[in-house]
Amino acid sequence: LVDISISLMGVLQVERIREIILPILANCCRDSSWRIRQHFAFQFPRVMEPTEAKIAGESLLPLYANLLSDKEPEVRKAAVSVLLETCRAVDPHFVELSILPMFQTLAADSLDEIRISLATGLSTVCNFSGKSVSEKFLLPVMKKLLEDQSAKVKEKLIATLDETIQVVGVENFIESILPKVLEMSKDDKWRVRLSVVEKLSDLAVLLGPEEFERHLLELLFAGFSDTVYQIRAAACLQSKILFDRLSVEWAVDHLLEKALELSNSPNYLHRMVPLIFIKTVACKLSKSQNEEHFIPAILLALEDKITNVRFAAAKALVGLIPYLESSVVETKLIPVLKSLQSDT
Repeated sequence: LVDISISLMGVLQVERIREIILPILANCCRDSSWRIRQHFAFQFPRVMEPTEAKIAGESLLPLYANLLSDKEPEVRKAAVSVLLETCRAVDPHFVELSILPMFQTLAADSLDEIRISLATGLSTVCNFSGKSVSEKFLLPVMKKLLEDQSAKVKEKLIATLDETIQVVGVENFIESILPKVLEMSKDDKWRVRLSVVEKLSDLAVLLGPEEFERHLLELLFAGFSDTVYQIRAAACLQSKILFDRLSVEWAVDHLLEKALELSNSPNYLHRMVPLIFIKTVACKLSKSQNEEHFIPAILLALEDKITNVRFAAAKALVGLIPYLESSVVETKLIPVLKSLQSDT
């Protein structure tokens, strides 16, 4: 019946759709078989497509809202999976009236998949809803989801956080969302911490240097010494991106010292971070800057008592050499390389 109704909606006049098709679709929404309701949910964007805008908003969207709150989890999953397509098909005013009030309930749904789908599409809904509607309906939902027990939910939100900020503004971010992001940067699940670090360069552009330094720079520094390698490496990569997005001068002034001071860490894994950093960002500095800042760190690491650190130093040196003056390589590095021949 759903598929037949969709076909008929493309050829019938508006009044005939109201008279014949809408009652059929309403019955499908209440059908005793959850599989019928599930199929209806999956097909909802197709139902909306040929429908006159006012009918879609006033008559069909409430049916979709019913599917989002269906007692059967598989129906709710199907409905939320087509959330963006369905909402895009109608005027945002109707979405505000019928769908957005349901987001708080969806954010507390017992199924992870539903909360993940909601988190995935939230920034897009913010975008076409606008700032005032997002402040009213979506910021509270985002705050709730940022406290979710599922790492995937939080990762999905962070992945599009910059898009959300562009809609709600930096002030709302700092006031409402930033405290949750700071909590997530210390999350027990390392993938959540990683998602925060990987988003820092995007946030730096939106916040600007001063606000970034005030609120988020420490998260980058914490990433340098995280217990998980992927996060330490991500912090180094974000540093490289910040050279471009906030300027080389800013990065030299704010990042180099913090990264290189780990050369003296008692933890050998942390002593390897400056070497990853050097290999990652050397291409952004002048040859004289590389000589001044990086050669001392590499020479120190080449004498480290831990073999893995010396090996990482040798790899970093290979990456650094193209960004040094040949005279510096000749006088400062060749003698060291010769001495490495006897390294056991």
